[in-house]
Amino acid sequence: MDRENIQIVDENTGEINFDVVVELHKNDPEKLEKLQKEIVEDYINSVPERNKNRLRGIQFKIDSIRKLSQNSTQSYLKIADMFWSEGFTRFNDILNGEHDLNVNEENIVQFAPVKTVGSQKESAR
Repeated sequence: MDRENIQIVDENTGEINFDVVVELHKNDPEKLEKLQKEIVEDYINSVPERNKNRLRGIQFKIDSIRKLSQNSTQSYLKIADMFWSEGFTRFNDILNGEHDLNVNEENIVQFAPVKTVGSQKESAR
């Protein structure tokens, strides 16, 4: 992995080193993009299986917004709006493992199986 050569996370604090990110953004944005994807994928792989699909869905939304935005400012504003409108607190709880994404079976409405009555030609007769 490229991350072995780049010290993007401070080992003492666990925080992202902003100066390294800025340097990569200026000098090698493709490497920064690849690194970002690796970090996100590693994080998603580290969460419990039951939460992975939801996080992949959120990341898909983020990637789509970034791809469709005209510039990084527009991208940032749309992503920030998405987090606030979808409940940042809930998202943060999910990331910290404090919210279980399993669906409560009691709240699912059960429908009877649909019975088909022949084809349209037969029912027209």
